Amino acid sequence: MIYRNLLFSVGWFVIALIGTSTANAACGLGIAAGNPSIDWTMAFDYKSFTLTITKGNSTACSYGIAFTKGGAASYATRRATVGANSARYQIYGDTTKTFALKDVPDIAAPTDVILDTYLEGDTTQHQLQFFIEVPYSATLYHSGSFTDSFTLNVYEGADPLTWVTPVATTTVTLTINIPKIIALSLLDGGGAFDESKTTKNINFGTLAPGQNSSMDIRMRSNAGYEVRFSSANNGSMKHTAGAALVPYLFYVNGVQLNMSNSLAVPVLGLSSNGTTLQTGSAYPINVRIGAFVGSGRVAGSYSDQITVTAATTE
Repeated sequence: MIYRNLLFSVGWFVIALIGTSTANAACGLGIAAGNPSIDWTMAFDYKSFTLTITKGNSTACSYGIAFTKGGAASYATRRATVGANSARYQIYGDTTKTFALKDVPDIAAPTDVILDTYLEGDTTQHQLQFFIEVPYSATLYHSGSFTDSFTLNVYEGADPLTWVTPVATTTVTLTINIPKIIALSLLDGGGAFDESKTTKNINFGTLAPGQNSSMDIRMRSNAGYEVRFSSANNGSMKHTAGAALVPYLFYVNGVQLNMSNSLAVPVLGLSSNGTTLQTGSAYPINVRIGAFVGSGRVAGSYSDQITVTAATTE
């Protein structure tokens, strides 16, 4: 009887917003805001930022802050860019993220702006929050530092539908830093991506020439990638108690890889440019038992370890 256990293990990888101010008019309002910056991760939802309103006199005053659409054609398509790549974002006035903040002449309701009031005699700074979301994308955002500039305009008056000319303004630059992402998953055929599954056992039971076993490797990346494969026994399974070998053929995405010197020089098996879906890109791996020759007929248990190394290429 001949038994064998083929272990896959993984060796891998790496994985990565700005402002000014002015003041004027009856209430003497001014605004300042720092440049917002977001360090994006796959778990990111939104981040809060603070703007500061100053007041130059003690009169009572109702006012509000409106936000331009930045470089986008519409508020619904706000995006930061780097080269030809972009990352979506949206600006809200609260954590419910129900109403995107807008500016004149596109304001349709009080929920489209941030409203606040100074009581008579109050000259303190008012600090107000706004929230920037980077919405979910089925395709990973490309890695890089994405930027966009937008303007915060301050208007006097309690009814934003009557606003015409801002009394204070500041322009900020948003930066969204998206790191390089590379991750792989070793799965049964058709399995869903699971970043924790980075080892895989293939057990042939009783070995026979021509036996086949298959699995999937699923890749997730936002910066292009290469995947290389190396075999501890250079394409053979070795007897656990001796020198006998049983060769096998190793296929990745339908292409046979020459593993005969892979321990010293890992073999390139997969490569891709750009980004993948968050669910990853799946490729089949097939292992086929070769012919028994010479000492390969020795009964016992045989095994090999294949190391899979993934790295970004951009």
